[in-house]
Amino acid sequence: MSGKVRVIQAKTSKPIKHLVIYARVSSNTMEQLDSLKAQISGLTRFVSGHNNWKLVDIHIDIASSKKGSARPAFHKMIEECKAGLTDTVVVKNIGRLGRDTVKVLDAINTLREAGVRIIFRQEELDTLTVGSSLLISTIEACTQAENETRSANIKWGIKQRASNGSLGFYRRKCYGYDKDENGELVINDEQAAVVTRDTEQGMLRKRIDEMRQFLQTHTNRVTEYDEQMVRRLIDKITVFDDKLIFEFKSGMMLELKR
Repeated sequence: MSGKVRVIQAKTSKPIKHLVIYARVSSNTMEQLDSLKAQISGLTRFVSGHNNWKLVDIHIDIASSKKGSARPAFHKMIEECKAGLTDTVVVKNIGRLGRDTVKVLDAINTLREAGVRIIFRQEELDTLTVGSSLLISTIEACTQAENETRSANIKWGIKQRASNGSLGFYRRKCYGYDKDENGELVINDEQAAVVTRDTEQGMLRKRIDEMRQFLQTHTNRVTEYDEQMVRRLIDKITVFDDKLIFEFKSGMMLELKR
C-alpha cells in the first residue's frame, strides 16, 4: 500500500463570493495606525473563516470621514462595486463608512443599488438579511453613540496633551512671541512692551471707571478733612490759575476747574 496521501478538497454547492475589506482611520498617529492594523487583521481572519469567500482586495484610507475629506480608497471601492468586481464589502463598524447617518445611508444605498452586500462586524449587521427600517434605526443609534464617543476622546486627548505640554495650540505663533529654530515660542521684546503698555492702560482705565462709579454712588459732601486719607490717596497736587490737577498714587489724574 502506497504511503502517499491525496488531499480531496471539500465540495460546496455555494458559489464563490468575491469580497473586499474597507478599513479607515482618521489620522496617521501611532495609536490610529495600530487601530488600522487591528481592523485589517480582524477582518481578514473573519473572511478566511468562510470556505466560499475569496478576498480580492483591501481598501485603506487614512483620512477623516467629515465632509470634504479625501478618501481615495473609499471612492475606488465604490467604483469597483459599480463595475461588478465584488459581491460583498466587509467593514469593522458603521462609522467607517461615514461620520453621520446621511453619509452612511448614502454609501449603503449606492452599494445596494450595485447589488453589493455589506457586513458590519462590530454591530453584526448584514444588509442581505436585515430589513431597511431596522438597518436605519441601528445606523442612527450607532452613529450617535460613535459621535459622542469621538467627542469624549477628543476632549480627553486635548486634556492629556495640555497636561504634558505636547498640545500644538501652545506653540501657535501669536503677538508678543516668535518661534525659535526648534519651533518653540520665545518672547519678542518689542511686541511684549506694547502688550505690557496696553495691559497697564487697560488696568488704569478700569481703576478710573471704578472710582467714577464710587463717586457717583457716594454723593454726600465731605464735611471733615482727613489729612491721613489725603496723604494715602494723593501723590501730588498742582495748582494753576484756572484749575487744580490731582495725581493719585494709583496713577490716575483728576483735573478740577477753579
